[in-house]
Amino acid sequence: MPSVNTVMNVNLEAMRCPNAQITLNSLLSQFDDSDNKTLSIRTIEPSLLRSIKQRIAHNDHPMQVAETSHTPITEEHINLWSDKFDEEDYEDVTKIEIINIHKVTDGN
Repeated sequence: MPSVNTVMNVNLEAMRCPNAQITLNSLLSQFDDSDNKTLSIRTIEPSLLRSIKQRIAHNDHPMQVAETSHTPITEEHINLWSDKFDEEDYEDVTKIEIINIHKVTDGN
């Protein structure tokens, strides 16, 4: 039997508002429609966690924020982002937030 991907991993890299918020709207709908059980988002946007909680509640998505963690931004990250983003997008942040969202079913 083929294995089923139960985690949807999304790296927003150095994306900030409003693009991070716009992408979030699409991500939550895609995750809701998928067979994945967990959505893991990596972001430097400090307001995204609050926005996720608001959108889940407002849109009545059957999901919840399960856990968050963070990792420091390294020179490697900055080198990867330097060609895609303006330095001002990431110069004022020091960490990447990792937000894990789980689907909630009647059995949970």
